[in-house]
Amino acid sequence: MFASKTEIVLYSVLAVGIFVGLHFDVSVWLLIGFATLIGVVDSSLGRRRKGEQRKGTRALGPNVQDWALLGTSLAFCAVALLLVTHDWRAAVVTITFFGSCALVFWTNILRKRREKQWQGATVKVAGRVNIYAKGAHMPAIAFGCMFVGSVCCFIGIDYPLLFRLLGAFIALVGVGVGVAIALALGFYRRQYLRFDPDAITFGERTYRYQVGWDNIADVVSIEYADNPFVGIRLCNAEIVTIDPGQETEAFRKHVASNRALMNVDVFIAPRNFGIDGTVLAAALARYATNPSAREELQHRSIAAISSRTD
Repeated sequence: MFASKTEIVLYSVLAVGIFVGLHFDVSVWLLIGFATLIGVVDSSLGRRRKGEQRKGTRALGPNVQDWALLGTSLAFCAVALLLVTHDWRAAVVTITFFGSCALVFWTNILRKRREKQWQGATVKVAGRVNIYAKGAHMPAIAFGCMFVGSVCCFIGIDYPLLFRLLGAFIALVGVGVGVAIALALGFYRRQYLRFDPDAITFGERTYRYQVGWDNIADVVSIEYADNPFVGIRLCNAEIVTIDPGQETEAFRKHVASNRALMNVDVFIAPRNFGIDGTVLAAALARYATNPSAREELQHRSIAAISSRTD
């Protein structure tokens, strides 16, 4: 995928900003400018992403933007190393902030490369086995937010007060502690998926619902805010089985919200279940379009979503 003219201009401006920062030592404004430019880039690409989301198409593999964000973050870390002897506090804050950004971007690139490798694969799933949401990546997110927030708040004492307060409130209280509490209360363990011979079952916090395989009109892969999602469009949302029945209205609101946000009736965050999006989408599409394949869901002898044949 080639960079758009807007991307080229924005990244050129960012490169100029790095050059100016090296000469005038305005690292705090580089931090603010980096965040601003990332937001502008995402906004400029929003229309194209929305079009892909509506069509249910998504290019697999890392793109120019992914590599540019990684390179930019590493460049800031390199610049910060030059500041160690001059202003070690600014260097520590900069390396911590952009180092964490680089780690996130690199993880995202690895995930996209892994998903591309699964393209076209045939996936077999163990039937009648609950696949619970693990949220295995959430502790790392919680720790990372707490660590970065602490550094920005307590080490970056020369930074503007607003910067330190935002770091302390959002990273420490709003995100880090919130995720830790959610993990402690078992929030993620209440959700599950189950591949049954006649339907896919979704377990939510207060109810569960079953979508018959023949009621699945389409399975799509979606990339939203650099997170993979798998969406399902239904033939008829009114024939979905909800248990208990009094939660039917909650399910309808759930579907309406999904349609407004993702243009699908049901969407799944595969990372919460420790599954790559391409793998989950392939499994769902296979059983939705191949009735004879559903017979293997009678068996529980293989690990859930484990087999691949190209």
